[in-house]
Amino acid sequence: MLKTKHEKGMIIFFYAFSAVLMVIASFYDLQIDQYVYSPDNFFGIFFDRIGELPPFLAVAFSCMILYRFPPIFRRWATVLTKIIFGLGTIAAWIYIYYDFVDKWISNFEYRRIIEVIFGIITGLICLYFSKYIPEEHKRSFKSLAVFFILVSLLTPWPTNELKDIWGRLRFRQLVEAGSFDGFTPWYTFGPGDGRSFPSGHTTAAAATFMLMGISYFFPSQKKNELKYFIIAFVFTFTVGFSRLVRGAHFLSDITFAAIIVFTVFLIIRYLYVKKPISKRIKAYIAKKAG
Repeated sequence: MLKTKHEKGMIIFFYAFSAVLMVIASFYDLQIDQYVYSPDNFFGIFFDRIGELPPFLAVAFSCMILYRFPPIFRRWATVLTKIIFGLGTIAAWIYIYYDFVDKWISNFEYRRIIEVIFGIITGLICLYFSKYIPEEHKRSFKSLAVFFILVSLLTPWPTNELKDIWGRLRFRQLVEAGSFDGFTPWYTFGPGDGRSFPSGHTTAAAATFMLMGISYFFPSQKKNELKYFIIAFVFTFTVGFSRLVRGAHFLSDITFAAIIVFTVFLIIRYLYVKKPISKRIKAYIAKKAG
């Protein structure tokens, strides 16, 4: 079973910190947004535009790894799998440029062509340099790639479902309406035509907790688990705060999103890294690694 020096401390700190924020948000959600709201602030704009990148970068990285070390099937199946992950790497980079560049040059007529070209070039460069990933660490890299994909694909689902259920109006919608009468606290359902609770950007940003997986699969990195946690924690709440500044969310929206992702992350870690199910999966990976 995986045991790390700071494991319990990190988990307790995260949930205690988040609980304090949720209590504060229960009383001052609206007032906090009124105080920090500055939609044209560069800090808010910058992190608004990069906040959703982590899971897509993780998928691009993982596809590159699985292109470098594809599962070993019959020759034709292995080649096909390698092609699929190669195309997945390129497709992920095209989407990254599509999502990121589009927010900066949205008025440029030929931006789509530029995004596709740069996505293809970046993807091909990644595939080329993947050959330098050391063979002796292929099992660790493959396990990490699967872990990244699981976290990237599974963490957004609860947030998307809750957005539709809660229907909470965003702060900027209230500003546009010229009245705060439509404000609802996080513990009650909204009017149904809002998608403020929980925060999608914070959900994507919190996917960076998957970086802790590096310390799970690479023994030499075990001592750095706390550092990865701090990086993910700071980035998550920095992106979250930028959403308050932009008027897109309330404090409870970003905090609850972080709680969701961290909880799902711990569940994935428990099943994939700690429990016997992970042994079967990793044994399969090791077998297919050749």
